[in-house]
Amino acid sequence: MNKSSVDDFLQQQRQAPPPEFTAALFERISQPSKGVLLTQFRTIFLRPLVKYAVALSIALAILAIISPTVRANILQKIVNVSGFTFVASDRGWDPGPHPTPAQPPPQAVRVGLTTARSQVPYTFLLPTWLPPGVTLQEATTQVAGTSVIVYYVGQDPQVSAFIWRTYQGQGGTGLIGNESTEAVTVNGAPAVLIRGIWDGTTAQWSRPHLVTLHWFQDGVTYEIHANLNSGLTVDDLIRLAESAR
Repeated sequence: MNKSSVDDFLQQQRQAPPPEFTAALFERISQPSKGVLLTQFRTIFLRPLVKYAVALSIALAILAIISPTVRANILQKIVNVSGFTFVASDRGWDPGPHPTPAQPPPQAVRVGLTTARSQVPYTFLLPTWLPPGVTLQEATTQVAGTSVIVYYVGQDPQVSAFIWRTYQGQGGTGLIGNESTEAVTVNGAPAVLIRGIWDGTTAQWSRPHLVTLHWFQDGVTYEIHANLNSGLTVDDLIRLAESAR
């Protein structure tokens, strides 16, 4: 494989997530990129055993001289949970400078639920069961016409009880912490529970009480973001997901 292919893959890993946990979501790492790296590893390491020591020494020497950013990204691993692909790491995205994106990130626009439904190219479901004291907030945030975020509030209308996010296609939540996921089911279909978020200041995976339930249904990816300290339980999140109509 050529160097530019490796560089392209590593550059994909360097995108830093925003600090808000609801916005710290990325599209699934593409299988072609994964295959490119696996092909490279086979090429290097599946040599005759007599050359293994030499190959290992060369690899260690390269890792010693390349930048810390590249080393960190190589050590991140691609994992598959319930059919969803994530990048797992014990240190988060590299905190150093990042390339300027070709286009600015989409602006979030606050619209009503009816308007949001009319402006996205897919039909999304909402929960028909809600925990006691929780209600739908009338305003909805629509991002770039493809992602809809619906806020549900508790007794204090200024505080979200949970956030319901939808977008078209089978995506993923990007970089996660090591051992942060749990395979669960929603109506018998595979789903993923993610505990915790990245702390943008310390680059540490923390706050396991902040959870994301992630599943795919009828061509749409759904995510529930919730703070378990608010009184909700994981069983509540699964019941919310299973009540979607």
